Amino acid sequence: MEKILSLFAIALPLFLHSCSGDDMPSNLNTYEKALVGSYIEETKDSTEMFYLVLDKHKTGSIIMKNRGKIKESATLQWSATQDEIITKVKSTLTRKEIIDTTGYILQGNTLIAGEITYRRQ
Repeated sequence: MEKILSLFAIALPLFLHSCSGDDMPSNLNTYEKALVGSYIEETKDSTEMFYLVLDKHKTGSIIMKNRGKIKESATLQWSATQDEIITKVKSTLTRKEIIDTTGYILQGNTLIAGEITYRRQ
């Protein structure tokens, strides 16, 4: 279970809340504003999929589905710099909390976080 949570923290994929620039809180930096949204993992294996949501209040969620059924879900708090996302993830199943920092690249609607590639929904 801890391995899954670590993967969640590194992966960061789920549904994000897309907002117009006018609705963004002033406490978001430029990088965080660009990351706000909902994401789905890009994978050739549709058996296991990650979904990530990074919302404008620096909270969000991550869901891992296996064969269409939720296997794990977690709520998170997040922040970002130019090249790192910092997450504090809490599993809804185990209640364990993990803080992680991972490198990312955002190119258009593609988010590469750690070794996982996501597409903005």
